[in-house]
Amino acid sequence: MFTHLIGAGLELAPSQLEVRKYLLDGSLKMQYWGELVGATRDERLIHAVGNFDQQIFGDYWLRDGDEYFEWYSSLKGYNILEIHAQPSGEIKFWYCNLCRPAHFVGQAVIWTDLALDLLVTPQKQFVLLDQDELALLNLDWESYSEVWRNLWELLERFRVCFI
Repeated sequence: MFTHLIGAGLELAPSQLEVRKYLLDGSLKMQYWGELVGATRDERLIHAVGNFDQQIFGDYWLRDGDEYFEWYSSLKGYNILEIHAQPSGEIKFWYCNLCRPAHFVGQAVIWTDLALDLLVTPQKQFVLLDQDELALLNLDWESYSEVWRNLWELLERFRVCFI
């Protein structure tokens, strides 16, 4: 899904980037480091290795040692994590966060989560997650509408990818 970025624009940013995920209230939810594997002025593709186990939904798990290719954009209201099982390297699923566009500041990718997530399997199954958490954010109408517009764009991106 991100082959156009691999190896591109590596002079645009440091080779190691810190990813900082914030919640809407401004609190830091998660931070970790990854290796830059591709970049444009408005995009970053990062490779990272997971160091935790977490059930996402049903039989879909993030496992210690899974590899992540994480795409961030300063123009789009979502990011996409392509998760590969280890040691096989097979794509397990894509995990997509609906969020504010990312900011690229020095050695950091900074983004704010808007709760709604989309899990997409290689078998073309789509699972929408955390609608209840989105409702609890009490977004203004424009922000709420933007989340759903971004979800539609994301679904279209996968439709084109799967053709």
